Amino acid sequence: MKPAVNCKWGRRGARAKARSSPPCFFNLLMTSSVDQEFHHLTTPKKLSRQWGALHGILHAAAATTDFRDPRSQITSEQEAIALLQPYDIYSPEEMRAILAAEDEPILRPTLEIKAFSGVRTEEIVRLWWVMVAEPEGCLKVPDAVGKICARRVPLLPNLQARLAAYAADAKQGRVSVDWPSANSLTRAWRRVIEKAGVPYKRNAFRNSYITYRLILTEDIAKVAEETGTSPRMIKKNYQSRAAISRATAEEWFSL
Repeated sequence: MKPAVNCKWGRRGARAKARSSPPCFFNLLMTSSVDQEFHHLTTPKKLSRQWGALHGILHAAAATTDFRDPRSQITSEQEAIALLQPYDIYSPEEMRAILAAEDEPILRPTLEIKAFSGVRTEEIVRLWWVMVAEPEGCLKVPDAVGKICARRVPLLPNLQARLAAYAADAKQGRVSVDWPSANSLTRAWRRVIEKAGVPYKRNAFRNSYITYRLILTEDIAKVAEETGTSPRMIKKNYQSRAAISRATAEEWFSL
């Protein structure tokens, strides 16, 4: 069987080939064919050239309307409505119940920081209390802590008030002192959420922060900077949601 894709055209030639090919051309692009084309390569230079050409094909294919769309088709109004619902966030009522279910001064601050600053779980387990700069009103995420890059996250008034309630000797060392990994901290949070009688929703604390913060600031770039992501990702994941009232967002940040 001949390889379905001949990558000897080079980057420009591959893109031209992809744009001029019928849709069935892309259906032949299978793993077995790629393996057959690449298995005989023995030098990094040859391998790099082949991958470069293949990348050109895929790039051009993704840009053409003839390429098969992997997204599922919406077939009913009910499906369309369901897609807009923000099922991956907590309501202020749910968050109030979660906070009421946990009064341990070691775990509770991690919940509060997560929900009201949007910091990632893997960042919280690397965070130290000296980075929670209460006098400056910000949370400092250095490059060694941040998943993508260093940043400063504002300590909003409700979070500042909550953190101020803890004794100074409780705010020393690592913030997540008893939970050294993101998985262990997530499991601890999940136990609290289930204790509160609230359905567990993956990554919902961060999603809630971004959703409600966007409503209040109306500034995608600002929220992206605060949460260590890009405006593009914010637009992709949060802008098509059903409307949430400003009053609900304000209630979240007043808890």
